[in-house]
Amino acid sequence: MVGGSNKSALRRRRRITDWPLLVTTVALCGIGLVTLYSAAGSPLLDGAPRAFQMQALYMGVGVLLMLIVAAIDPRMYERGAYVLFGLTLVMLALVLIVGPVRGGAQRWLPLGPFNLQPSELAKLTLVLAAARFFSGRPRPDGWGLKELAAPV
Repeated sequence: MVGGSNKSALRRRRRITDWPLLVTTVALCGIGLVTLYSAAGSPLLDGAPRAFQMQALYMGVGVLLMLIVAAIDPRMYERGAYVLFGLTLVMLALVLIVGPVRGGAQRWLPLGPFNLQPSELAKLTLVLAAARFFSGRPRPDGWGLKELAAPV
């Protein structure tokens, strides 16, 4: 029975996927890679220019993350919105403590082979937390300044 329910969930996801948006996104990524390849100058000895290779790698990782994020039930995001926002705030504070200063700015957290910029995560988690806050407190009359003090 479990396998059948997984298949029906997959079919339901396919039906609700915004295919024009997905095709447009993939097409724009492909056009961007072709443009970068042609503009990156002479290829290295092993083939494609390094800028092209790195951008292709980043796009591949981005597509993989997109598929993972899309496969997660949206209710999971709602349940974890406040926790994710809290973790992001902790990471923002850590930047001030352990983040290296580069170019006069302290923006990154070193995480082994790569660096993380928590301010980018804050954009997403703030929207999730605000959406959870407002969805749980519908106000048919609208929100006044006094009621907006807590989310601000």
